[in-house]
Amino acid sequence: MRMNDTVPVYVFPDPDLMLTLVTLYFTHYNSYLPLLHRPTFEKAMADGEHWTDHLYAGTLLLVCALGARHSNDPRIFSTQPGGSEAGWKYFEQLTSFQTALQDRTSTTLYELQIHCLSVLYLQAVGLWETVATQIGLALRMAQQIGAHVHKNRPPNAHDEAWKRAFWVLIFLDVSHACHYGRPVALRYEDFDIGFPLECDDIYWNHPDPARRFRQPADRPSALSFFVCLLKLVNTIAYVKRSIYHTRNPMILMGGQRRPPETEIVSSLDAFLNQWLQSVPEHLRWNPNNQDGLFFNQSAFLHITYHYTRILVHRPYLPAPQSIATCRDAALATLDIVEAQRRRGYIQSMHLVSCVNSTTLTMLLILWNGAEDPFKTREIQRVAICMDMLKGVENRLPMAGAFWDVIAELVSPDTSQSSSRRSRQGSRDSAGSSHTQPAFLYPNVRVNSEQQGSSASTPSNYPSRPGHATRASHSHQGRAS
Repeated sequence: MRMNDTVPVYVFPDPDLMLTLVTLYFTHYNSYLPLLHRPTFEKAMADGEHWTDHLYAGTLLLVCALGARHSNDPRIFSTQPGGSEAGWKYFEQLTSFQTALQDRTSTTLYELQIHCLSVLYLQAVGLWETVATQIGLALRMAQQIGAHVHKNRPPNAHDEAWKRAFWVLIFLDVSHACHYGRPVALRYEDFDIGFPLECDDIYWNHPDPARRFRQPADRPSALSFFVCLLKLVNTIAYVKRSIYHTRNPMILMGGQRRPPETEIVSSLDAFLNQWLQSVPEHLRWNPNNQDGLFFNQSAFLHITYHYTRILVHRPYLPAPQSIATCRDAALATLDIVEAQRRRGYIQSMHLVSCVNSTTLTMLLILWNGAEDPFKTREIQRVAICMDMLKGVENRLPMAGAFWDVIAELVSPDTSQSSSRRSRQGSRDSAGSSHTQPAFLYPNVRVNSEQQGSSASTPSNYPSRPGHATRASHSHQGRAS
């Protein structure tokens, strides 16, 4: 599959709006997944490259679509203003992706970037059906041109741009595989490319070649976060393969035995402790960190870390050590979310899925404990997760679906019955009002038949060409 070479006709945002949307993209997306080199991207935009290069134009439109998820400008909507539709008018123009193989032998950097940006947008709007296929396709395209192989040459902008695109794909692959119970498309053993350089965008270029890619010693790099995250991602991929496998790995020709799972878990615990100790000072968790970027990066990093701890131990519940680890990780996650609430949530589907999963694991532990779960201190902390889901669902519809699930699970009626009550109707995510469970807010009682479910896509959400629109969460596999 390749981008069709026929030059499409694109409709771009007004110049002032386009600049705003690009800024929003780099603030809310590229700060965590540094796919694009900002000076290069913005120079191409200023030079009008989007009028002459349709691949760059497609990249720019997707950047605008993602930036629109964080904008309230009425011009970002196709019809009436509504959170779920933000940016769709830019995304839907990318119809030049074809399902047939094209007669081309090379892959461009813009193509990989378009795949990455498309996946991020599809995740944001809750259209998960083709995400795994698109990630797998992009990884095969990267392999086709050797983007997964180490290059033994001095650092240069070309290699670093490809390296960033490849590693963003690896993150998307592993994150999606874990949250949706699917196999990882590319194993750690299948690539040997190094991590991106811990060097901020502004230090890539310098008149003196010897000073290029030199981060000042007294200035922490924003890319350090991404490298730390990728080390966790590699660990998660190993957990997925070694603990959440469909069947035991095959051992041939007298190979070494597979170590027992208790040994695997102990090794993973030790590695995660080492990882935590290796986190740079500016990224260590500190709820009072005054640097907004490093505060948010630290929150993103440590929520993923605690999710990984739960991922390792959850299959072994109710073993006492696993209960203690999962409970501690869940409470630590909610502490971070509470600190985020006071300064603004990170609107990331990866984080939403992590927080949702850790909260569900904590509920599982409480329900299997000897004490009445509704009399425990931990149960009150569920409101922190629910407040986050409610706070971001306007632009992340899946968060509303997660809210509905947790609201019903913590309902006293549900906890006393193993059967799930059927729910009908849908909630308009742009103007929905949630009903908190009675044990959290005594004056109100959950009634799921009345409150409906945000798993259905709002009526004002545009249909994707050729697909029925829905935002359904598929609980497959053991990893979520």
